[in-house]
Amino acid sequence: MTTTRGASTRARTRPIEAERSAIGQDATQIRESARVRKALTHVIHYELAHKFDGSGVNVMDARVARDFKTVHVLYGSTRVGEEHIAGRALERNAQKIRTMVSKMLTLKHTPRLEFRFEGATTAAQRALEEALAREERREMLLASNDGDGDAEEEDGDEEEDDWDEEEEEEEEEDESSSSSSSSSSSSSSSSSSSKRRRES
Repeated sequence: MTTTRGASTRARTRPIEAERSAIGQDATQIRESARVRKALTHVIHYELAHKFDGSGVNVMDARVARDFKTVHVLYGSTRVGEEHIAGRALERNAQKIRTMVSKMLTLKHTPRLEFRFEGATTAAQRALEEALAREERREMLLASNDGDGDAEEEDGDEEEDDWDEEEEEEEEEDESSSSSSSSSSSSSSSSSSSKRRRES
């Protein structure tokens, strides 16, 4: 029972791996496919980003063949109706991508890359991705501001303590001054009464 629950949880949290298992990839292929996909994404979107400007290319998945000599690269495009631009950019830079991926993963044999168009990225999908990116930036900003807020709150507490101490000192001064004034007034009244007794 526990094993089944754990397996179902992994299937829910790793949809790509579940899909690869469904198409007949074994554990080694799944692991290597994930490594290749990450390397491809890094190379295309970062290392060679200048070569794909305006192409709208988006690496969606990579599937290593059973002989590990071929990688089927599934890609999408943000430019609906102009998917051929992304395909041409990938084919034009295929050798460079292949070499860089092989160096990143230290592969014994450099696999051949076969690009396959998987689907267009719609405007709704792009809007969702942008919204998620904005939300992530906002959370990071809030997290950094929380640290500053804690420090300001501590400073505010210290200022309140200082203010309370000042009020206590002022109250003590008022009490001492009032007691001294009352004692002086009582002494003056006693002296005046004694003076009246002498005159009488």
